[in-house]
Amino acid sequence: MSKAYFENNLNYSYANEDSTVEETIVQTERSKRILTVCGSGSRTIPLINDTTEHIDIVDLSEFQLSWSKLFLASYEKLNFAEFKKFWDYDPITQTDRKKQFTELVQKVDERLLDIFNENEWSSPIYYGGWEQTYQKLSRIVRLFLGSKLIADLEDTKDISDQWKIFSSVSFQLRWKAVLFIVGNRALFNSLLYKGHFIKKNLPVGYVQFYINAFERLFKLTHIRDSFFLQFSFLGRLKYQEGAILSGKESIFDLCKQNLPAVKLNYIQQDIMKYLCLSGEKYDCIILSDVPSYFPDELGQDFLQKIKERVHKDGVVIIRYYLREYSPKIEGYEDITSKYQETIDNERVQMYSIKVYKRL
Repeated sequence: MSKAYFENNLNYSYANEDSTVEETIVQTERSKRILTVCGSGSRTIPLINDTTEHIDIVDLSEFQLSWSKLFLASYEKLNFAEFKKFWDYDPITQTDRKKQFTELVQKVDERLLDIFNENEWSSPIYYGGWEQTYQKLSRIVRLFLGSKLIADLEDTKDISDQWKIFSSVSFQLRWKAVLFIVGNRALFNSLLYKGHFIKKNLPVGYVQFYINAFERLFKLTHIRDSFFLQFSFLGRLKYQEGAILSGKESIFDLCKQNLPAVKLNYIQQDIMKYLCLSGEKYDCIILSDVPSYFPDELGQDFLQKIKERVHKDGVVIIRYYLREYSPKIEGYEDITSKYQETIDNERVQMYSIKVYKRL
């Protein structure tokens, strides 16, 4: 992975994945000791249940780790009504957010106050580079599609009606024009990845990759039920039905109830270096899309390199994005098919997800 992209940046403030997959696997496998890539911290929340004992949260970016601590602190210190106001699931003025939650942010990490002040205490879920990029991209989407098509999309009542709009000639002509502009490596490099965008190894082109992914999404989930579709077409989370798992009251209650019994450990390091050098062993290792950044040799060998860090019957969860490998799986069983229904219903559809169990 490129340190230039991942170090000392707030790359993610909300989510770029639907953590339902990881939450389902951890619940089913009854994982006690977990290691996960940090991201915004939102993917950690659904991992906390009555079985969880220990979670190591790893990231190259110190800011991402602090942001994750803020996410967890908001669960620990706030009730659900306050939590929704802080993260802007419920409307609140920027002045009131600053008045009510400065102490919360300050106690986690005073340096985070700079990020909040720079953004004038607007909705924190949009502070990350990924989230801001999608706000910019959504302006292009809305410009090309026009207000009427966007309104028609929002007004649909179910997936069937939504598909009629999406598959119409007018929508498809404009939508494919959008993807030819935004669905390319150069634009993502300039907006988000600082020249370190993933080097695709899939046979399909970039534009066709996104055409296929969005077609799956529009057949799978209604725009009001998907934060990713809302970010892409509306530029924000307008309908709370589409909130990530960490924004659901049932997950909030489960996490808050079990959080005091869970040991959380924050590690600022490259996750592969940590796994290769540490003596820790885990019931579940969540690598997110990190393997897509690996060079070819490591892409083939990484499961073998971390094998001794996985307990017998423990699992490794991988998300591939644009770059996939067929790693050597000696000592593992590919159990992806066990979770295929959950994977097929994942609400972002940009990832190829694999699950391996240690024998």
